Amino acid sequence: MLSAATWRTSWYTYWKDLSTSKETGRRKFEQADRTVEEMLKNGGKKKNVSEAYLNGR
Repeated sequence: MLSAATWRTSWYTYWKDLSTSKETGRRKFEQADRTVEEMLKNGGKKKNVSEAYLNGR
């Protein structure tokens, strides 16, 4: 589900029915993996800073 290219600075994700890739904004695979899980639970969108703060992350 995750892939990276040498010229990109963060991991990108793809999943079924997604027309283009989405950037996770994370350089480390473990962080990108968690971000993708959150994106899948949140309708394909990354949490914004205030949501992360309210959830204690």
